[in-house]
Amino acid sequence: MKCVCAWCGSVLRDGEDASRPISHGICSPCMAKFLQDDGVKGDATGAALDRIAAPVLLVDGQAVVLGANREAQRALGQEAVALQGLRSGDAVQCEFARLPGGCGMQEPCQTCLLRVSLLRTHDTGEPVVRLATAREDGGGPSPERLRLTISTEQVGKTVLVRVDEVQEVPAESGKPRG
Repeated sequence: MKCVCAWCGSVLRDGEDASRPISHGICSPCMAKFLQDDGVKGDATGAALDRIAAPVLLVDGQAVVLGANREAQRALGQEAVALQGLRSGDAVQCEFARLPGGCGMQEPCQTCLLRVSLLRTHDTGEPVVRLATAREDGGGPSPERLRLTISTEQVGKTVLVRVDEVQEVPAESGKPRG
């Protein structure tokens, strides 16, 4: 499969595994238009991400959300302004992110599939394809689990996390934590 920059059309990769779900990425020059050395240029990144039809988050090497498109906002039930600057667990409203120290600082965070996958993609460049993970909300009278299926793709020094599927499932379903 050929992977092209969604903004300028330049070829990023050609002839790679056809099972990779993301056929459009962003080249370094185009990414530079949307990112500054010290972070995101306000609305420019969100507007650029809105060109991608699937729900996507742009995250850095610390699992911090730099930007989100409208589809991701809808899928996660949060506004872009609220998502920007959050760690991945906070973005999906993981119960462990609400504990002292926050996302990434709890024992279950060390095996969180969302966090581990996006950090691995950032560190190695290896994409993740349609990985099922879950967030559990232990609070309230009817705790719910949110099942996410994600794919990741390295984009320069950031990771594009595509939310392939979002599904609410009852906590008592016995599915493994993600």
